[in-house]
Amino acid sequence: MKKKIFLISAGLIFPIVFNIIFFLVGGTSHPASVWMSYGWIMFAYILGFVLLFVQPKTTSSAVFGFSVGTVSAVYFLVEFVLGIIFICIASGDYEIALIVQLVPFAIYLCALFLCLHFNSRTAENEKRRGREIAFVRRAYFKVKGIMEMDEAAPLHAELEELYDLIHGSPVQSSAEAKATENSIYDLLDELQEKISDVSAAGDLIKKAKRLVNERNRLVSLAY
Repeated sequence: MKKKIFLISAGLIFPIVFNIIFFLVGGTSHPASVWMSYGWIMFAYILGFVLLFVQPKTTSSAVFGFSVGTVSAVYFLVEFVLGIIFICIASGDYEIALIVQLVPFAIYLCALFLCLHFNSRTAENEKRRGREIAFVRRAYFKVKGIMEMDEAAPLHAELEELYDLIHGSPVQSSAEAKATENSIYDLLDELQEKISDVSAAGDLIKKAKRLVNERNRLVSLAY
């Protein structure tokens, strides 16, 4: 929250200073081309500033913010230079000012949409990968927790084999493997409850190994 407040406060510096200079130096009586250029400059700045706050919330947000921010910053600088030129010229013919400033805006929109498209796709891939690795992470941490239980000492070798099998499993998942993964979760919960029963726990570990191998087979068939 403090970071956003700081960014917003910093972002207000340019429009405040620009407006003070614009109205103190030039007053309020201007031809249409000047007001149009003033509007383009303010629009380019506000648009670029707002876009920095609507990036996908992922671990790659810094990259997304940089790419969108870079495109917006380049457009703003171009628009600022063009706008200042037309403000100084103060021509009564607004058509030229409109056409000249529409061109960089159109180019900016194309670049922006492409950037947002690829960024959104990357964000979706990142979220999907996070969901995919959830099984391996959750399962091997579960087995590791069971291995640390005092009652698990007689089954340490078997649990270590299961741990290594899960740890070496592909992080990708598939729709076909979801049911098997849920069965593995349930089996590990049952194993934790029955770990003191060496015979029953041993059978559960063997069953868990078979299910993990089946899950890995289903995943390999999907890719």
